[in-house]
Amino acid sequence: MDNQERVSLFVKIREKYRDNRESWNFKIGIFSTVLGIVISILTVIYSPNNWIVATSVVCCQFIVLVMCCITYGTFHKNKELLEETMKDCNSEIEKAHSASEAIKESFNLNVEFFEKHLIYQKNTNKRINNFLTIICDETDRYFYDVSNIQDKLNAKKEDPEFAELCKQQLDQARQRYKKSLYTLFNRYTRGVVDETLKIIMHYLTTKNIFLNASISIKLFESTYHNGTEYSSMRIYTAFRDKETYDKKEREIGEQHYSIDLNGDFLKCLSKECYIKNNITDSMDDYLNQNFPNSLRHYNCTVVVPIICDYKSDRQIFGFLCCDALNETYNCDIFDKNSANILYATALTLGTFFDGMNSAWSYVMDKELPDFLTYLHSETYRGV
Repeated sequence: MDNQERVSLFVKIREKYRDNRESWNFKIGIFSTVLGIVISILTVIYSPNNWIVATSVVCCQFIVLVMCCITYGTFHKNKELLEETMKDCNSEIEKAHSASEAIKESFNLNVEFFEKHLIYQKNTNKRINNFLTIICDETDRYFYDVSNIQDKLNAKKEDPEFAELCKQQLDQARQRYKKSLYTLFNRYTRGVVDETLKIIMHYLTTKNIFLNASISIKLFESTYHNGTEYSSMRIYTAFRDKETYDKKEREIGEQHYSIDLNGDFLKCLSKECYIKNNITDSMDDYLNQNFPNSLRHYNCTVVVPIICDYKSDRQIFGFLCCDALNETYNCDIFDKNSANILYATALTLGTFFDGMNSAWSYVMDKELPDFLTYLHSETYRGV
């Protein structure tokens, strides 16, 4: 038996003893009063000359009996009131304890989120630094291969067959380079999207929201430049997080979207974010090309632009989108903090796409306009 159990047992014994003691005190008081009345009556019977004294004694004993009953009743009433008060106090203590535990859990979740977010920021910056270096390495490798082939061609330029062979090798080098950029895109976006999704979902848990979310990258067919007429430019889904992709329930590269028919894209041409929560099929202010069919997959969304700002130009490559289907919580799922997490990620994506475009224009100057155009030709499967 530990100390807590000993104390609990002692309290129970003490309470039981005190109740028994008070009960016996009352019984003894009643017995003494009744005995006094009986003796007084006998005194009157056997000593008539003392009837006045006996009567006084009987009256006093009766008064004592009444006071005893009143005291006992008051004691029990106060005891019940005390027990009720103690019960209320214990209930309040339990509530305070639960609230304290909830605050403690919330604090721990916020600390854990802060720690994970620091790691996320570190990995994000490390990833963009690494991949920009890889882009430069792939470009250098391409020019090294081209230089070697060109040297061989110059040495035997009179040989038509060898010249044709060198031409084929040059074309193969260009194809390798394009494929290397496409592979870099898939590797980079896979890491960024999946890690961003984890941090978004972890942030939601700090708000006691436990929902599955999805992230996708929507890209223009070619880079949008500030001031360009956007009505003819189309957008498509170029990438989704791994879990959503594996479910095969949502399209990737199968449909074109118009800016004019999607309020989130339209707003993000000039703003940092678009947030919409708890969308219903009766909403008149929600503009979405797939609405209301989109409600099968999500009813809360946050969208940010993927941009790269120059002094004289803003390039928009597409949009980073996060959504969730909320059928449980009566609150806003996404907020400004969710948008800020996405926006920080979108800025690194913008830097990445700008680097890819620069490498593309440096090498593929006579082919497709930019890397996004090539990416669309490789990714889009719709009509």
